[in-house]
Amino acid sequence: MHDSLIIELRPSRALLASVLVAHLAAALALFHVPMLGVGGVSVAAQTPAAAALMMAVWGLLAASLLRTLVVELGKRGMRLVFEGDGHVELLLPGRDAPVWCEVQLGSAVDLEWGIWFALAPAGGDSSRWTPRRRRRLMLLRGNLDRAAEQSWRRLRIWLRHKSGRASAAVPTLP
Repeated sequence: MHDSLIIELRPSRALLASVLVAHLAAALALFHVPMLGVGGVSVAAQTPAAAALMMAVWGLLAASLLRTLVVELGKRGMRLVFEGDGHVELLLPGRDAPVWCEVQLGSAVDLEWGIWFALAPAGGDSSRWTPRRRRRLMLLRGNLDRAAEQSWRRLRIWLRHKSGRASAAVPTLP
């Protein structure tokens, strides 16, 4: 279709680097908290509650880093086709059939340097997609293909003018 915008996604190196730096800074800061730091209080002298708190905090930090890396690296090979009628065709790596979606009404946020939006099932059929299974995306220019500047501009225009159009076209029952 001539009115569609095709975007091949890839992980953003800038985002990966900033996530690693932020988690490293948080880990270094934790060393200065006497109860949580490894060098401050000896582990043998800690109460079981303090030891459990230390393990929970470090575990949350590690889980946060892992989840962020998995989500960003999961964009490799993902393809989005933004149609002129407001629908989005989502092609995931390893899947033959595309998933037809639309941008959830009111979910698109454009800050020029980053875009956030949530994809919902096309036609309002939410029986397959629970709120937890909805795909939320944060895109940076670094996530786009080689023609990023032109695609980035077209994506921002599409989100502003065509997202939500598919929802408006679906009739509601009285």
